[in-house]
Amino acid sequence: MCEDVFDTLVGRDPLYALLDDGDEGVAPVASMRAPIDATGLALLERMLDFYDKFAERNRDNSALRQQTARSYARVGAIHERFGAHDEAVAAYERAVSLMRTEGYEGEPRELAAVLQELGQAQVRRGRPREAATAYAQ
Repeated sequence: MCEDVFDTLVGRDPLYALLDDGDEGVAPVASMRAPIDATGLALLERMLDFYDKFAERNRDNSALRQQTARSYARVGAIHERFGAHDEAVAAYERAVSLMRTEGYEGEPRELAAVLQELGQAQVRRGRPREAATAYAQ
């Protein structure tokens, strides 16, 4: 349910930006972002608060590392929706850091999806070198 609201207001979750295509391997997913009205904006602010608190509370919990990384990625996506690119970059970088820790159980393509989002956020900040580094990774 919460994921559906997130996808509707923000766009496809960056961790699910790629889907398996049975015959061809992996295919990109395009998502459209709906315009946000005052109600949607208020809901996004509440979601941002929830994901941010979840990520901060559980950042050192190895059992919740994957969910925490996903929460940071969602925080980044919400900040992007608000146009807060610096905050988005910080959140994406936290997600990447968790995904690179020993024992992380997520798939490598999850890391690739967040690095892509990080690169796009860097482009929006006017930082092409940092974007190129994220894309290269």
